[in-house]
Amino acid sequence: MGERPAAAWTDELRRTGRVVFPLRRRWMLPLFLSQVLAVVLAVLLPLLDGAPSPGVVGALVFAAVYAVLIGIGVFRLVAQRPAVVVDHDGIRYGRRKFLPWSAIGGLGIVIGAPLERTFLVIRRDLSRKNLRLSQRNVRDLQEFRQWLGAVLVERQTSGQA
Repeated sequence: MGERPAAAWTDELRRTGRVVFPLRRRWMLPLFLSQVLAVVLAVLLPLLDGAPSPGVVGALVFAAVYAVLIGIGVFRLVAQRPAVVVDHDGIRYGRRKFLPWSAIGGLGIVIGAPLERTFLVIRRDLSRKNLRLSQRNVRDLQEFRQWLGAVLVERQTSGQA
């Protein structure tokens, strides 16, 4: 859904009551491959430099850490989590972060480098953390921010926020 235009998001919200933006594989794959390359280089460079090979315990610890990091990346790539869900109740990021429409004070500006752009969904209650959304779930973040702003205004004017 993150690759589609805002009109499709509006139609989906009206039709099903929610829009799910899973983690984008196109965004995740290059990051995952670069992490694998970095780990492989971290292993090979000391061996090429003539450093003594690690002991059995060191090799097992390194293999376990490597397996966990690769496993996390593969899980995210396959499961496409954490997802952003926009529904009639509010905005959910992953399983634990939820922000109801009534708690949203506004939307921040889109900032960051071209592949790491983010914006904040700002809470009315300033004592709690804001919700940060990024290009990991939506390709055109500026369009997503404008769409969320329109949905927020619609919720506030209809009295559902």
